[in-house]
Amino acid sequence: MDVNSNAFGQCGNLSIINVHPENTHYSSVNGVLFNKDQTVLLRCPINYAAPSYEIPYGVTAIGEGAFQDCSDLTEIIIPESVTEMGIGAFTRCGIRQLPIPGSIKIISHFAFYGCFNLVDAAIPDGVQRIENYSFGNCRNLTQVTIPASVEKIGGRVFSGSYRLEHFTLEIVHIHNF
Repeated sequence: MDVNSNAFGQCGNLSIINVHPENTHYSSVNGVLFNKDQTVLLRCPINYAAPSYEIPYGVTAIGEGAFQDCSDLTEIIIPESVTEMGIGAFTRCGIRQLPIPGSIKIISHFAFYGCFNLVDAAIPDGVQRIENYSFGNCRNLTQVTIPASVEKIGGRVFSGSYRLEHFTLEIVHIHNF
């Protein structure tokens, strides 16, 4: 059994998701939905009760649309155990800082699309790919730093982020032999 990223879409009053302990497919911790073994965070309720959320250590993946439309959530702490994020994982989320640890190699399509509170995107060393529209429509994004570890930047990554003023692409010094 799998949860579609839109299963709880437009449930603006949803503040807690509880799963019966005997459920064989899902679990919940502090009102957030996980797979049974709590390695995949599937969905944070749109109206989560706190402005901050710390993903438990041991989670290895953030599901597609997991924090989508959580506009009151301004801080998310992601542990180094997380190595994957689903498409649109933080779309229209209220985060103010980029919460990506260096353990994540790919910033997925639409990952931070429409995150209006995001101002500075300092992508950590270790990220190798930034997929299409990852930071699209981040209207208050003013500066971005891309580390030398990034090998591919997709199309329209910053489309609609019209306040972007400073873009830094770090490069590694190349020696001539």
